[in-house]
Amino acid sequence: EIAAFVSWLFKGTNLCPKTASCLSMLEWFEAHNQIVKDPQVGDLVFFKYSTNNRRTNHVGVVESVSGKTINTIEGNTSVTSNDNGGKVMRRKRNKNIVGYARPNYTEDKKTIAQVAQEVIDGKWGNGAERKKRLQSFGYDPNEVLKVVNSMLKNTL
Repeated sequence: EIAAFVSWLFKGTNLCPKTASCLSMLEWFEAHNQIVKDPQVGDLVFFKYSTNNRRTNHVGVVESVSGKTINTIEGNTSVTSNDNGGKVMRRKRNKNIVGYARPNYTEDKKTIAQVAQEVIDGKWGNGAERKKRLQSFGYDPNEVLKVVNSMLKNTL
């Protein structure tokens, strides 16, 4: 029941508990009302493979969904062991699924002022590339530009 890989993926955020226990991770998402029925890209998927009495003993990240089959990225898996294989792999799954949890990705979203400072620092690129990147992360490029201009005006 190792959840360390998934926990590591969320290092530095408050989106997922820092734990090596799949059960503790699942219970944390339950306590935060973040359990969902229909998986989406980015959701966590909990599995039950062994005969122990725990509700779950493996977890992965949903990479894509096709009907009742999900493609995942998982740690501690292999082609010979679903839940104790020591590898990071893409897996195709459609059974042994306990449930899904959806991290609140918008919770860690930066403020417009933080993004504007990053634009000033050159972290978002230039021109059309910057606009496309800002939009893909859910930011309004025009709003960010207004804040950038205001910040630069105040430093002159």
